[in-house]
Amino acid sequence: MPKLPIVSGRKIVKALQKAGFEIVGRRGSHIRLKKREGE
Repeated sequence: MPKLPIVSGRKIVKALQKAGFEIVGRRGSHIRLKKREGE
């Protein structure tokens, strides 16, 4: 099984936003995401 690539948190958040998630809260380095309705 190949190793997983190292990905930064910012890249993951950007990818999730493109997939239909939006940031609803942030506290320190923790970000809360929610799926947009109707997508």
